[in-house]
Amino acid sequence: MSNKLPEDVINYILSYGDPETFMKFSYCHKQLLYNKKEFDALRVMSYNFYYLWMETEFMYFAFNRTYQKKKLNNIIDNTHCQDAYCETGTSNEIDNT
Repeated sequence: MSNKLPEDVINYILSYGDPETFMKFSYCHKQLLYNKKEFDALRVMSYNFYYLWMETEFMYFAFNRTYQKKKLNNIIDNTHCQDAYCETGTSNEIDNT
């Protein structure tokens, strides 16, 4: 006896997608909605850095929040910095005098 499902049933089941990917997209969507609400609240507060930012500048706010979160969780470090000045504002160059 064969246990094969009909092709249309298989396609219907697979149309839901991968549950793990769906959960990741769902988390990302919730985080974006949270950031959007925070951005809308902060941009009307006169004492805030984001005061009077246009709604089209939300992406910069979201990128900034993502960077801050990664920095807080020590995902980003400054070991890759090859410029004369890093975030700390101190010189990375060696004085050979």
